[in-house]
Amino acid sequence: MMAIPGKLASLLKAKVSSVTATVELAAGMVKVTTNYRKEALDISVDYTLVKPEDNAALPYLIKKAINLANEDIERQVTIEFNKLIDELHKATQN
Repeated sequence: MMAIPGKLASLLKAKVSSVTATVELAAGMVKVTTNYRKEALDISVDYTLVKPEDNAALPYLIKKAINLANEDIERQVTIEFNKLIDELHKATQN
């Protein structure tokens, strides 16, 4: 992420501090939630859906879910950043 000046960074952090993303893969077998810091908040595996032949795929599914959730976080943060820039631009126009 690019460097953002102090006050703008504080405003952005306030807007995105509650942003989370949740991704489910393999029909809900793996579910991951991450936050705006791209930290995994929750990882769950529904073992009732796991077949013995799926065990080897679990690490891949978990990593994939984390990566997809983090991509969603990036999209959400970018949207919030753009909204903030628009708000600041409008405020300076008045």
